[in-house]
Amino acid sequence: MPWGSGTTAHRPQDPAEDGSSNTPTIVATIDAALAAAIVVLVTQAAEASTAPVASGGATAFLAVWGVAAERVDRSKPAAPQILSNFARL
Repeated sequence: MPWGSGTTAHRPQDPAEDGSSNTPTIVATIDAALAAAIVVLVTQAAEASTAPVASGGATAFLAVWGVAAERVDRSKPAAPQILSNFARL
């Protein structure tokens, strides 16, 4: 049976259709992980003890991921204002 012929079969939805791709979040996580790895390597090269290495890596990860996640939120299109459009009628 062709789609739209009254069937109730579930059609898998492509993330590109509704704009809900996870790619920006994945990229932000990878960027944050790379920043944390760089900070850990630099602090280990400076012969720091374990606590500064761990806290520096965690801080770098959270800082970079927070900035990248904020960028992702700003780039998402706003939700349609259906109710406000009906209120104007």
